[in-house]
Amino acid sequence: MTISKINTNNITNLSPNTCSFDYPFYTFFFFLISFLFFSTKAKAITWEVVGPCHKQPIAKGHFKVRDLDKNSVGKTTLSIFEETKLSFEGNEAMIKHIEGFPGKFETIELGGQDYRSLGWCYEINGKQPPLYMNKVYFQSQNDHLTWVLGQASYIEGNWTEYCTPVHRFNYSFFCKE
Repeated sequence: MTISKINTNNITNLSPNTCSFDYPFYTFFFFLISFLFFSTKAKAITWEVVGPCHKQPIAKGHFKVRDLDKNSVGKTTLSIFEETKLSFEGNEAMIKHIEGFPGKFETIELGGQDYRSLGWCYEINGKQPPLYMNKVYFQSQNDHLTWVLGQASYIEGNWTEYCTPVHRFNYSFFCKE
């Protein structure tokens, strides 16, 4: 085994004045990249469509809403669906079908006068507004829009649930698993 000696004759004392690293340039570059990365992510709402079989979205993305106070959730939804080529039926007030759902299963007869009604419900930041979507506006570009296929049940003359996500029930007519 051989042990090499390090030649210390060529080592010089480096001081900050002898270094060629340009601190102001790299600091500026770092902040510029950070600003661009974080500002582009923060300036678009996020959205997702949750289908009938799984909690995982069947579609999702980001969308830049221009003039938050002039473009309702309804108008924005139509723009998102048109831009992403999601098939849908609806207008600025409400959505009836997304990607063919609920299709012929809009109403499930339970016997007598009882039934379930299936349809699309929306949430902003996890909360369902009590208004049609053409009357609701995003508050910031950081908002999150979720569309979920939900059900409402009419049992013994009373509405017993509203917008309960259908994926919780794994209906065999939707889900073949």
